[in-house]
Amino acid sequence: PQLKFCFLKQVHGTDVFPARMDQWSAADGHHTREKNMALVIQSADCLPILLASDGHVMALHAGWRGLAATRIERASSIAKFDVAAIGPHIRAESYEVGMDVAHRLRAVSNNAAILSHPRADKRFIDLTKIAQNHLRQHMHPKLRCEVLDGDTFTSNLFYSYRRGKEKDDRQYSFIALNELTR
Repeated sequence: PQLKFCFLKQVHGTDVFPARMDQWSAADGHHTREKNMALVIQSADCLPILLASDGHVMALHAGWRGLAATRIERASSIAKFDVAAIGPHIRAESYEVGMDVAHRLRAVSNNAAILSHPRADKRFIDLTKIAQNHLRQHMHPKLRCEVLDGDTFTSNLFYSYRRGKEKDDRQYSFIALNELTR
């Protein structure tokens, strides 16, 4: 009940800033050591990534552009986290992209995340696998990473930019330090 919700102007960029209540930063990630400040990420098909360590939390918005631009690597320069949660997002079996996007993601991931497609000019992309690999590579090799089940594209429980008629609908994911947090 004591939470102060802190939002961002998400821009599909690579910046991560200290959380601020007095203004919305134009960025796709924020972090804090302040208790009861809830860091909010809005998403429809992109990944909301929530990170925690002893006395520090971070929230990231990561779609294919953020993963290709190594947002997680840049965020790791701020702090190393040992626990991560990835919220609702589009899954590999639903995330169809052109070869241009597949090539950009192949450059920053292993081939296991780039999956074949019935059409020669398309690929399916496993954003979950790319994000988990980046988190373990840049945050902590034994990072505990929980992934929420479900596919935003196929499940009516979630909003999906690709599926939705309401392009402005989003899920809100947040993380906060509180009295129970170390």
